[in-house]
Amino acid sequence: MKRLLVVFSLLFLSLGAWAQYSETQTSPLAEAGGVDYNQAFEKARKGRNTGIGLVVGGGVAVVGGGAAVIIGLTTSVVGAAVGATVGSIGGQEGASNGAQQGSKAGDPLMTAGLIAAGAGLVATGVGIPLIVKNNRTLKQLRLGPTGNGVGLALVF
Repeated sequence: MKRLLVVFSLLFLSLGAWAQYSETQTSPLAEAGGVDYNQAFEKARKGRNTGIGLVVGGGVAVVGGGAAVIIGLTTSVVGAAVGATVGSIGGQEGASNGAQQGSKAGDPLMTAGLIAAGAGLVATGVGIPLIVKNNRTLKQLRLGPTGNGVGLALVF
């Protein structure tokens, strides 16, 4: 008898929740109160993930560009030393020309490294505000009263 009473009590309590179900509402976030929270949530999530990708990619580009600049600088120093040494066979003028030509060996690599590092800084600078803005939007999603009962809503 007690079990039957518990079953009927639970059935009675759950009827109120079942009565709020709507065939057109696909999830608790779908157009509650005229606002599509699914779309707002997805937009914020995608924006945050885009920001994370930009920050990670920008960081890699900065590190890679810095490494390319260091390698290019080293190549220029070694090229100048080797050029001066080899050019010294032709005398003072040959050593000077060899050093000048050798010092230009790392210029393309340094240029590419500076461009990559600059692009990485820009990507990181764009990605950080995207993460902050969209995280704020995602944190505003709270469980509370909505137009169709209790559900998820953006709290401002």
